[in-house]
Amino acid sequence: MILFAAGRAEAMKRFQKTRGILRLLALWVSPAYGEGYKGAHKDPLIGLGTAPIEDPYFRVAMFEQLGSDALETAVTTDIAGKKDANALRLDREATEAIRKARLHKKLATAIFFESNGGMTSAEASVPELRLAVADPDFDIANVETGLEALTENCYFLASEWNRYRFSSKTRLNKVLADRKASIQDSAIDERVNQEVQNVFKAGTRIPEHNCFVEQSNQVPDRAALMLVVCKPDQTIAEPGTLQFIERIVRESGSSGRTFKSALLFAVPDNPASLKEEARKLLALEDIEDDPETPNRLDESDQHRLQTNIKKSTGDLKEAVWRTYRYVVLLGKDNKLREVDLGLVHSSSADSMKTVIVNPLRQDGDIE
Repeated sequence: MILFAAGRAEAMKRFQKTRGILRLLALWVSPAYGEGYKGAHKDPLIGLGTAPIEDPYFRVAMFEQLGSDALETAVTTDIAGKKDANALRLDREATEAIRKARLHKKLATAIFFESNGGMTSAEASVPELRLAVADPDFDIANVETGLEALTENCYFLASEWNRYRFSSKTRLNKVLADRKASIQDSAIDERVNQEVQNVFKAGTRIPEHNCFVEQSNQVPDRAALMLVVCKPDQTIAEPGTLQFIERIVRESGSSGRTFKSALLFAVPDNPASLKEEARKLLALEDIEDDPETPNRLDESDQHRLQTNIKKSTGDLKEAVWRTYRYVVLLGKDNKLREVDLGLVHSSSADSMKTVIVNPLRQDGDIE
């Protein structure tokens, strides 16, 4: 009798599990058919990546099968369930082909099931993910692009040696996002100003240059080529910027300037990206200096932290070059002339003199 009761209980347990799987499948197939009928999405196959994970009823059934809803936050934050979920946002911002294929959402969904579905290896490999999102009309080479974007933006996605997995543990991206929100604007402005001065000091072979002058008497009146670097907020679109430059060109303190054509002005475009890069680097350095970081981040994220700091340092420098893309000088007609240098970066020339002076010399504006 005892054996019979135990056997019946085990059979009932298996039945309930099978029933749960069938319910999950029904919640999966029904929206897939509906979307295909309406013309919204017509996936040729129902694969791991097509799971309607944005549906709260489907998520409840899914977590019932997993035996825990500990990953609810990870799913709704990184995959779907919220309008600003990272995978959905990446799809909206992607190229048309990737957006149409819903690549980031499919990849993130497939990673979730591969790393939390009771498989022997709780992670997803690149070949498995290619199979999960395969489509006759889709360029499979975009998978790596999508995985890179997910790795850089998701808060609960871990990646190591081309293996991916979702977990409930907060990753570096989440810590970074929280820390960026706490960085003060004054600290950002200070770091930006410091970086601009460092870039122009290291990358300029023009004999003299002045950064962030406020009065005309701060710019010497000499027969020598001189570069005046405007403040990051003195953008080319700001009306007061050209008025400021006009005053510096015409005046030298309380008297008129003699060597007007000796002045070149480096003027920034919109400094938003420059400030954002500074915010990111400050946040990364703050995380590095936090004594709790070794306890909060695992070894792989600590390694990524050092890699990201090195990369962000270079990105901030490149942002200075991209931002300061305009040169203003006094033209032959005795009027200010604006020169757009285009896409400037540190590897485009070995000195600011090469970038700024040579094109102007070719145009005959300076000798």
